[in-house]
Amino acid sequence: MCGIVGYLGKGRTRQFVVSRLKKLEYRGYDSSGIAFNKDDKIDNVKAVGNIANLENLITDENEVQCAIAHTRWATHGKPSVKNCHPHSSQSGVWSIVHNGIIENYQEIKEKLKTPTDSDTDTSTVAELLEERNAKTIGDFVEVFKEVQGSYAIVAMNSNALDELFIAKNRSPLYVAENKGEYLVASDPICFVGFAKYYYSFNNYEYAHIKNGKIKFFDAYMNELKKELVELDDCFEETQKFEYEHFMLKEIMEQPEALKRQVKTYRDTNVLAKFNKEFIEKFDYISFIGCGTAYHASMVGARYIERLTGIRASAEIASEFIYKEPVFANEKTLFVFVSQSGETADTLMAMNIAKEHGATCVALTNVLYSSLAKQADYVLPVCAGPEIAVASTKAYVCQLSALYMFARHLNNQIEDKQYNYLKDIELVSSKILDFDQEKINHIADAIKDEMNPIFIGKDLDYIAACEASLKLKEVAYVNATNYPSGELKHGFLALIEDGTPIIVFATEDKVRTKTLNAAHEAVSRGAFQITITNDGGLGYDNLIVIDVDNEYLMPMLEIAPMQYLAYEVSIKKGINPDQPRNLAKSVTVE
Repeated sequence: MCGIVGYLGKGRTRQFVVSRLKKLEYRGYDSSGIAFNKDDKIDNVKAVGNIANLENLITDENEVQCAIAHTRWATHGKPSVKNCHPHSSQSGVWSIVHNGIIENYQEIKEKLKTPTDSDTDTSTVAELLEERNAKTIGDFVEVFKEVQGSYAIVAMNSNALDELFIAKNRSPLYVAENKGEYLVASDPICFVGFAKYYYSFNNYEYAHIKNGKIKFFDAYMNELKKELVELDDCFEETQKFEYEHFMLKEIMEQPEALKRQVKTYRDTNVLAKFNKEFIEKFDYISFIGCGTAYHASMVGARYIERLTGIRASAEIASEFIYKEPVFANEKTLFVFVSQSGETADTLMAMNIAKEHGATCVALTNVLYSSLAKQADYVLPVCAGPEIAVASTKAYVCQLSALYMFARHLNNQIEDKQYNYLKDIELVSSKILDFDQEKINHIADAIKDEMNPIFIGKDLDYIAACEASLKLKEVAYVNATNYPSGELKHGFLALIEDGTPIIVFATEDKVRTKTLNAAHEAVSRGAFQITITNDGGLGYDNLIVIDVDNEYLMPMLEIAPMQYLAYEVSIKKGINPDQPRNLAKSVTVE
């Protein structure tokens, strides 16, 4: 959540800087702003709502040499021009943009001689820089010894408008250079078309850009040598092309994403390090994630238990970090699942696991992320950039990685040569084999129903959880999900005439039990929709998955439900790419 762009160079229009900011719209925001050099001082333009509102306020094409811009997601203070970034000190000497949370901002605020001009935690840092008379990068770094929390900060000084000052802790930040011009951003996606290489910041690192050069420092002002990182070609995918929305595009990209996943795992032999000697060290595997990544974690735990016999579980990261006692030691393997690799709760959970001596694996779509850097091992998710807030192709690729991981461990334990790559290739060829027209009709039937119920057992129940979440996220439908066996333990009371009940029934051993529960609901007026691999059931509103391998069903049965959520969203006039109140990457607790 929130987005940062900084520019220092020979001269670019404000529209150029804002165009980079627009690449961060996927992160979620409620206001935006830009500060820039003008007549030897810092000027700014801010707007609430869509970036288009900011663009409408920028009518000239005058070039600026120094600028910082931001998309804000309200945490401290409601969305307003007053609370919009960039924030300046009262005398206008310092102007900053900030992602993260300043945890001790109230303490800082009480020390300040001059009250800040907003309700945000960020403005306290701008004022602190001025009151500490910070002028140099050394002064800048010294001030941050008083700042606690998570921050990615880019700052301008009105007395040095040919310089940028940068600070980073626990919020992502990157910088790229092109012929003496510098672009700072909270996501390398901003560098597409600007530079092929970039630098990545670690925690408690700082930078100073001046005279066409950049210098990096640690918290003790030791100068650092940084390695350039090459921009991944897959960032070029961040255009909608013929698609109206990124969500639809990303659903349709799932076959290619899975093929890329197979190629990566085959070509780089990603799983080779997880050999028999490795797995024998552990007697328990814990999967940790949030939201969709938690659902992937649930599937991963079931794969591990079924295929390896090793005890496994899944936990929500935001719950795990407050759990006492923490059952983690050197015999526990933790797998942390996060699309962005910057999920605050998941990162905190990894830190706790490490403190208890556990081995940590990061399963992430972003290999330059904080999660990947801090993990002992990385399982890449090769989905490519995912712009829509609701995860689609990344979720399916997470599941495929977890499936291959579990199958590989089973091969090691039982000395087998099962070709799990072939299974994922099969998924890639089948994943879009659903009747879009039929799902369109189903979307028409349920779009005005506010309380659909999703049910299933075991792996099917997890699919029900994720399908229910998708409908909540992008269509604002109060969908609920239950294990089908819980029908008579409470949720049968919710059934009335016309209640949609979406039934997942793909597992042979429990299919009949789930369908029996559905029959009871239908006898009380429910409207049934069934996802199954048994095409002979003869029901209306039947979505058939033509694959027998039950382990592959979590990937195959979720795709039509993603498409259903998309269609309901469109029919309700909602933008599925940017649902209200939600952000792509939750980088604060």
